[in-house]
Amino acid sequence: MIFRTCAVLLWFLVLVAPLTAGVVETRDGSRLVGKIIRIDQGLLHLETGYAGTLAIRQDQVVSFSSEEELVLRLTGGATMTGQVAAAVPAAAESGASATPLEPVLEVRGEEGVLRTPVSRVAAVWQKDQADPEISRLREEKEKMRRRWQYEAGLDLLGKEGNVREFGLGSNFTATLKSPDDALKLLSEYERREKNDEKTADRLLGAIDYEAFFHERYGWYVRTALEKDDIELVDLRSTSGAGFSYRLLNREHHSLVARTGLGYRYTSYIGEHENDSDPTLDFGLFHRFDFGQRWSLRNELTYSPSISAFSDYLVHHESALEMPVGNGEFWKLRLGVRNNYDSQPAAAKKLDTTYYTRMILNWQ
Repeated sequence: MIFRTCAVLLWFLVLVAPLTAGVVETRDGSRLVGKIIRIDQGLLHLETGYAGTLAIRQDQVVSFSSEEELVLRLTGGATMTGQVAAAVPAAAESGASATPLEPVLEVRGEEGVLRTPVSRVAAVWQKDQADPEISRLREEKEKMRRRWQYEAGLDLLGKEGNVREFGLGSNFTATLKSPDDALKLLSEYERREKNDEKTADRLLGAIDYEAFFHERYGWYVRTALEKDDIELVDLRSTSGAGFSYRLLNREHHSLVARTGLGYRYTSYIGEHENDSDPTLDFGLFHRFDFGQRWSLRNELTYSPSISAFSDYLVHHESALEMPVGNGEFWKLRLGVRNNYDSQPAAAKKLDTTYYTRMILNWQ
């Protein structure tokens, strides 16, 4: 019985040994045992076998020690690697002071012995890890770096029976993006037939650039070329430039409003007179990400002619994107797009398209 008890106790000590390399003492008198992972941004991270990893406010730590070698960076920038132990302040050793003294740490390493007040410790990390501040700066720099993102989509519809229907839609988007600006190149093609009669034949190419010089304020410029045989548009050129304002600017939720001036030129198929007018340019762009890879996108633009406000174009598109499989490359997009022309060459003012599109993403 005694042998079994000793064996269990020995096995327990083997299990907890890796986590008992450090001790943290707090202002309320608590003594926490575990592995000191790091001190960074005012928090001491302690890995324990009984409560997982604890984050302790550094201003509540009176002292700490570690049998493992740690790297300490002081407020002046000096660093030292070694075992850490609580030490008695020099004034207390000599009995020169009757007032409470600030706790002192003693670091023993290959470079010698360093004694320092606990308050001067700016950061601590494991010997085989990088300085947390340097790692954080690298991550921030990586986030700020512009990078290309590509997206290609295809939707194909076929139907035979009482009604014969065919539909093809495709798009390609290339975006050069950073947190404060984005250059977007877009191309789209749509063709649909019903009973051998074309119901859609549209080609679009666009360039859009937006940059923010403030957390909320920025500017944009855009231009697009469009051809639509069903709407009797031989070529439509639209451009705009103006100011952008971030109504929401969160990591997973954004809302941007645009207002500016533009110019629209339209040449038509047939005898319809061509249009050429300066315009106002308004836009609203919404993004909401939920879950890991689900997202909702909404886009609304309105461009009335300055000379005749009754002559305007409205574009609206809403789409829900969801992941396909476990990879990060494929998505499924369900969307609806509305294009409204108040003075069309064809009889139809509103053109509505519902689509289900398979999307391939890569960088």
